[in-house]
Amino acid sequence: MRFSSIYPALLAIILQVTPAHTFQCWVVSGAKKDPEKVFTQRLLSDSGDSIAGHPCRVFQSWIDLMAYAKKMKRNKEGLRPHEKILIVQGAHGAPGGSATLNAEDAPGPTILENLRQLSQSHSVGAVIESCYSGDLLKQKLTADQNDSSHPSVQNLCLLTSSLFGR
Repeated sequence: MRFSSIYPALLAIILQVTPAHTFQCWVVSGAKKDPEKVFTQRLLSDSGDSIAGHPCRVFQSWIDLMAYAKKMKRNKEGLRPHEKILIVQGAHGAPGGSATLNAEDAPGPTILENLRQLSQSHSVGAVIESCYSGDLLKQKLTADQNDSSHPSVQNLCLLTSSLFGR
């Protein structure tokens, strides 16, 4: 999977990741439920699979991603404390920030809670490319205001974008 959008590269710069840095690159894909191939043409394509020289692991759902993160935290060779994580989601969306992914539909609040959970012990950069993904940013800002001591206030950089401007 090659990232033809500028957003993942921009977020990699914000997270200050380079080929010398250790970080995880994870993709939550909705490409299989994209009959017009909007995301495969703009964000996800088949000719590469890395950002800043790091391979990206593709997940079919947020459930799969979170199960993998939990497994990696238990594995001594897996996710190290304070290792940075770059997450890219390309999927069709709906109001509230929900996403139509390959294996499931994910509600916006669930996506945000997953990002907040990951950012408790890691710097997380998330590029959410879906219609209505701006709703997630609104939810994050509200959550940050309600709990300003939560680690995600400092550790979660959320970039949202919509191909169609929704």
